Amino acid sequence: MPLVAAEKPLPIAARTELPVIISAPGPEFQDEARPGAMIIGMDRTPKGRIWGCWTGTGDKKDGYFLLATSDDEGVTWSRPRLAVGARTNPEQKRSGALVGNLWSDPKGRLWLFFDQQLGDPQKRITNWFIRCDDPDAAEPVWSEPVQFAEGCTLNKPTVLKNGDWLLPVSDWQKKTARVFASTDEGATWKERGSLQFPDWQFDEHMTVELRDGRLWMLARTSGQPYESFSSDQGRTWSEPRQAATVQNINARFFLRRLQSGRILLVKNGAPTERLQKRTQMSAYLSEDDGQTWIGSLLLDERNAVSYPDGFESPDGLIHILYDWNRHTDAEILLAKFREEDVLAGKVVSKDAKLLLLANKATGPKPEKLYNGIELSLPWPPPLLEPNSTEPMPVPYLQHPPEVVRIDVGRQLFVDDFLIDRKQTTLQRTYHQAKKFEGNPVFKAETERELAPATQGERGEEATTFIGQGGVFYDPAEKLFKMFYVAGWRGPLSLATSTDMKTWTRRGELLPEGLRWTGAKLVTGGSDNCVWLDLNAKSPAERLKYLTCWEHVPKEQRPLGFHHSLHVSDGKTWSDGVTTSFVADDYCSFFYNRLVLG
Repeated sequence: MPLVAAEKPLPIAARTELPVIISAPGPEFQDEARPGAMIIGMDRTPKGRIWGCWTGTGDKKDGYFLLATSDDEGVTWSRPRLAVGARTNPEQKRSGALVGNLWSDPKGRLWLFFDQQLGDPQKRITNWFIRCDDPDAAEPVWSEPVQFAEGCTLNKPTVLKNGDWLLPVSDWQKKTARVFASTDEGATWKERGSLQFPDWQFDEHMTVELRDGRLWMLARTSGQPYESFSSDQGRTWSEPRQAATVQNINARFFLRRLQSGRILLVKNGAPTERLQKRTQMSAYLSEDDGQTWIGSLLLDERNAVSYPDGFESPDGLIHILYDWNRHTDAEILLAKFREEDVLAGKVVSKDAKLLLLANKATGPKPEKLYNGIELSLPWPPPLLEPNSTEPMPVPYLQHPPEVVRIDVGRQLFVDDFLIDRKQTTLQRTYHQAKKFEGNPVFKAETERELAPATQGERGEEATTFIGQGGVFYDPAEKLFKMFYVAGWRGPLSLATSTDMKTWTRRGELLPEGLRWTGAKLVTGGSDNCVWLDLNAKSPAERLKYLTCWEHVPKEQRPLGFHHSLHVSDGKTWSDGVTTSFVADDYCSFFYNRLVLG
């Protein structure tokens, strides 16, 4: 399967690392593990199999493509059959497939166009494709990835009457809408023309060949879509102007010539309506090459429906795939209808179906704080550059919410995240922290704390230490609570304070003991970890205590001891849940809210 890049030979360094293509996606790519989904595109094979593509994380920089199939007209869908562009190790540079599309060419071969971030300071992205020559096979085989341009492709190619294939490529760095062409059925791709649209916003341009031979290009901008025309198969383009008959919110729309000769338009709202939200996904037809639009079929009236893409099957059934609430409901939906449904303004054909669920990401969702900040998931990011000295990226600093509420709760520190330096005359003064003059605030004073060690190591005396215990604020009693060891290998004890400066001893929680034996917890040594669980539903479970105990046969003692977890109200201690592994000395544990809920 010879596949050739187009623009120019790639530098040697750029050829050493290919995008990651996973032919058998594992558990981390399944619906129940993913937080979001954004539609990329879909197309149909010669034998009727539908291939759909969406991102695995929503509209996020760390996105990757997932491809699934349907062999029953979109009623049911497979689990992911291919994952493209995921970052799988910290050293990986190419990653982040977020823009692309699927296209079935006139020979029945299936193409996937996708972008890759290069991981360089210029934040460049490159355009790639892979191709499957038998997409109806039980085990489809894809080609090696080929880079053919800088930029990215979001919409399908257009096949001209003269046989040329035209492919839209958006160069975001140069804010340029490029047109690539293939005159040899995809063996090579070369840039044919380009233009720049005013009020630039990703371009996402798409092209239709008009009856008079001209090409009509529509592009997304920050405001009303712009249009341009070419009379020489895309080599030169007219001065862009605001589209005369199509308006849309700042989002992708879908434009395609149908077998009947009509042009299909799918967008948010009426053809000449610019809504304030991505809602009212609807389909329209034009019989005069886009000068006027007829019919109106409402596909989905809800908010946050966007990015339609689709195809027309040989029998005239139109398929449109789009997304709904990419980062919350995270659904990919399918609409099937015919031209007669659009003209009637309602579903009248027998095989038309709306709101068919193609995919739904049901994994853990990022937490949104009371002030509007959305925490990243997972946190911390799992694949950071190990040799980088740069600060760890913080998602809500890179993409801050539109509004951050500062009228709720106490603001510990106000920095450039909340205050724009260009819009303020505030002067910052940094104060060096000072140690409390009354230190130490807690020291060995009691007879047991001052006494020499009686177990284990000899010669230790005048000792108090937290060990693996801790200091917690208990809002129920409005006290700071310190769990500490009173003397070397001494008893687990409690002290409290209202200001963390003056402490009052509350006595032993557990008698001293290097380790304990038996079914009941009767002593507590210093090899332990204490946690005050403020979220415990029962008072009898507020204290969590992990400690070491001798339940290992004597012949295994050199290998270590078991640890067990207990709960308590500070007076009565539960029987332990024992760990299955053998270990010795100190232990620690923590609560993972994201995993345990």
